[in-house]
Amino acid sequence: MQRRMIDSLEAIPGVKSVGLVGHIPLGGGGETEDVFTGQTADLRPSNAAANVQVFEISPEYFHAAGTSLVPARLHME
Repeated sequence: MQRRMIDSLEAIPGVKSVGLVGHIPLGGGGETEDVFTGQTADLRPSNAAANVQVFEISPEYFHAAGTSLVPARLHME
């Protein structure tokens, strides 16, 4: 259904890009997931290195929203 929605919207004259999102990134909502280091064998939530919010988006979402991505480094102590 999502593919059909994207295809239908892309077919509208003047539409340059179409993207879908379940929850607006950084706008609240979304799901949370535990993140573990490569050395963690015991995957209980209490051993997680971090807990992150996960937002599901379509491949063209950032382009459609006019959002540029910049490279960054993750530093964990």
